[in-house]
Amino acid sequence: MYNFFSPKALCLFVGLLLSTLAHGQTIAEDFESLTLSSSIGAETGWSVVSGSATASNVESANGTDQSILIPAGSPLGESVRTVQGAEWGTDSVAWWDVWVLPMAHVSGTPAYTISAAGSMIEFRTTQIEFDGSDLVGYGGGQDGQYSLPTTATVTSGGSTIQLEGNSWKALPYQYMITPDTVLTFEVDVVDEGEIIGISLETDLVFFDEVRLFRLAGTDPDNQQISGFSYSGSGFQTFTIPVGQYYASGVISYIAMVADDDANGAADITFRNVSLHEGALPGGEQGMLVVSDGDSIPLPTYFSTTSNASDNWMRLTLRQDFSSGKWDLYLDGVSVPIAANIDLLGTPTEPTEMRSFGDGTGPVYFDELGLYVSSPIFTDIDNDGMDDAWETLFSNMSTASNDRDADLDMDSKSNLEEYMADTSPDDYYNDALPTLTKTSGDQQTAYPGIWLESPLVVNAQNSSVDLENAPIEWTHLSSLSSLAAENKASSTVSLLEIRTDSNGDSTVYVKAPDTLSSFGITATANTESSQVQQTFTVNIEPLRFIYDAEDGDPSNDFQNDSAPTVYDGNNVYTRTSLAGIRSAGYIPIDPSKQYRLSGLFRSVGVVESNLTSFGFTCYYTDASGNIALLPGVNVYYSGDEAEIVSYDDTGANVTITLASSPSGWNTVGAPWNHRFLGYYIGGDTTKLPDPVQLGLGGGKSTFNSIVGNVIELANGVTLPTSVVDALNASETVIVRNHRGGDGNNNVAAVNVTVPGEWMEYKAENITGMSWTTQPYDEFWMGTEYVRIFIYPNTTNPSNQTVEFDDLVFEEITDYDADNIPDWWEWRIIEANPSDGLSYLADVGTTSDFDGDGLTDDDEYANGTDPLAKDNVSSSGSVYYVNNMRGSDTACNGQSATNGIPTAGDGPYRTITKAINTASSGDAILVYETRNDSYDETTFNLAGKNLVLRPSGRVVLK
Repeated sequence: MYNFFSPKALCLFVGLLLSTLAHGQTIAEDFESLTLSSSIGAETGWSVVSGSATASNVESANGTDQSILIPAGSPLGESVRTVQGAEWGTDSVAWWDVWVLPMAHVSGTPAYTISAAGSMIEFRTTQIEFDGSDLVGYGGGQDGQYSLPTTATVTSGGSTIQLEGNSWKALPYQYMITPDTVLTFEVDVVDEGEIIGISLETDLVFFDEVRLFRLAGTDPDNQQISGFSYSGSGFQTFTIPVGQYYASGVISYIAMVADDDANGAADITFRNVSLHEGALPGGEQGMLVVSDGDSIPLPTYFSTTSNASDNWMRLTLRQDFSSGKWDLYLDGVSVPIAANIDLLGTPTEPTEMRSFGDGTGPVYFDELGLYVSSPIFTDIDNDGMDDAWETLFSNMSTASNDRDADLDMDSKSNLEEYMADTSPDDYYNDALPTLTKTSGDQQTAYPGIWLESPLVVNAQNSSVDLENAPIEWTHLSSLSSLAAENKASSTVSLLEIRTDSNGDSTVYVKAPDTLSSFGITATANTESSQVQQTFTVNIEPLRFIYDAEDGDPSNDFQNDSAPTVYDGNNVYTRTSLAGIRSAGYIPIDPSKQYRLSGLFRSVGVVESNLTSFGFTCYYTDASGNIALLPGVNVYYSGDEAEIVSYDDTGANVTITLASSPSGWNTVGAPWNHRFLGYYIGGDTTKLPDPVQLGLGGGKSTFNSIVGNVIELANGVTLPTSVVDALNASETVIVRNHRGGDGNNNVAAVNVTVPGEWMEYKAENITGMSWTTQPYDEFWMGTEYVRIFIYPNTTNPSNQTVEFDDLVFEEITDYDADNIPDWWEWRIIEANPSDGLSYLADVGTTSDFDGDGLTDDDEYANGTDPLAKDNVSSSGSVYYVNNMRGSDTACNGQSATNGIPTAGDGPYRTITKAINTASSGDAILVYETRNDSYDETTFNLAGKNLVLRPSGRVVLK
């Protein structure tokens, strides 16, 4: 029998080819036109290498014509059809098409083979035929060890083998193991010896892997796979799913063990050993095997007991010489396991077809053809995929070879999708994944601010993370709020983000500028269904209130002392010098408006000096962490200039600029005023990347700038990122950066805090600027702030400051009633049980204090919505508040500073109100945190005034 797998045999398989007339034209070789009925040797291009080949009238593919017959014989019959020089042009893809009638016998390994240049197809029986001359020893000296007998006897035409003594034998047999591979056999154990077993091996070593299936024996089952035990007597049938025990790959041997080191008396017989894929169809024992250097079994079987005409098979081979790959089609249908496999050798064009006979039965071929395009379906782009299938999917093209692309990124090429009849547009192939929310749900967000944490959903299939799975993120109200990157320059309402290697899809969300909570869905869509998860985001006003009465005040600030009690209330306190910062980060949007306020008072004889009440600025650094925004990143002096070139060949590196900037700090300026900030890409509206400091503390980056040339300090070189950008011809701008104060003293700077409670505040903080001026703007690049207080700076050991009710909030009007929301929140929060809960509750119809003025009129007039200050007289009302008022900055005619216009607000002293008021006017005096209004004398000067308290007011 011809042994396909011997090295000598391999060199004979040069190729199965069909003829063509010229480039771009093809014909099928017409076997029915053979001139000689007894032999095809005289036919142009045909030769008979051995045996004979004749035209047969017995069998044909279409039932009426002749076919080619290679009779059984030894040596095997072999014929070849060569492609003549003028028959093929320059096409890089060849299609072979041939009809074959499977063999009419049950023995033979292989039965017969056909080959085309670079491709090989073998017809073999699933039953393995043993040949005693091919057997080799197995197990590294185990065979016949201790000079014990080792016998292997093959009978029944190769279907049966008996091992006796201390016998370890292996039959060379090449096969590609897949997860579906099954080994079946019958076994009769006469003497079990110590080990009886069978194994499929990649080599002849036993102890390197656990591969032997133990069937019987007295030894322990070490280094063996158990669970398949022989019992009883006579032949017993075993079916072992070896593909579930072995890794996929090529085996080279079938090994059988009858081990008996003690007595050499083991006796076992194997018969009808078969290796195949899955369950065999009833009665069929033939199978196809293709080769790409290793044998690849196809789950394609046929009967070996008849040659009926309806058993003809059509084999079509697509060979792509440019890629070195070939595909097999069986009866016009692609064979997935035989797709995109390697051509043997390095053929560049079709050259010949060889067909081999069999030793025990005739072989028939018919309708042989060679084509430059598919003979089995329309394939305009010649990529091996039926155009009718490609046109079903929007992303596929019939005009270009896209077989190796992976449009849906599911790790399956379009060709694999075609072979499996799955959709190249559907990553999930209609199998819904499991989606799990892993992070970001039920967050609290602030209007127009990015959520602190992204939303993350995990996609799995059978508990396995899916990579590159498409997840569609959607804002349920169709608002643009989604981005693939944190703090992206633009957002959308619908976005597809594929999962990472952990199966996670991550989306970043910027809350819409509204107070309404909203939902975001993550959806996995197949072509027919979907699965989704919904994330809920709760929006609250950006109002950070630091009240020592709330919760645990010890966690509100860093570096404050333990809270003390003042007038029955907790207040924050600090003795001695220290910078005090709020514990949390407040996210901001520089395009919005904010306000900051807080109450302060000195305690003790020495009044506290408040150097700073404002905020410090923070940003997200390169590592993704929130970090203090260094002053050196923001402070700069003079003009900017573009870098033209640099010279690092001298003692000091020099930089040549396109212009001569003015205003730079040079020789004689402090060292920390001579740093360099580089703007790669030329965008100077963002923070520099990077700022280059000097080498070590107390050293500058550059020595001098003369005209348009900068000389760097000794040992200083250009940053690598700058050098790379310049070498890539990118624009790089440079500025003279310098150190500076890291705090924005927006609400108070260098003030003496009185012994009475005093409010310090800042309104309309908005925008971004370089350096700290103006104070009512954020530093360039600010993303977060923390409230900052720097007290007790002139005489720290004797100064104590108390502070409370600090508020940082956004100035908004979400209910669009022309009343600031922060003003309305005062009314809503004044009485939790009054039914006022929402911004819309305050406005044209509400009158919280019941004085006859609606709340919108109170705001427009500057009157107090919390006090009955609408008196029925012709006089005016003056307001006095010794905690929030000012005798110099306010006109006394409004209860609230800056409402309705700048300059409006309460006086600080009753004296100022009396001196300003006219006879018949009223003076409304507010209860504050201060113990009393400490004033000397009231000179009414004959005026008739009404003094009305709001709350408990003590006059001293």
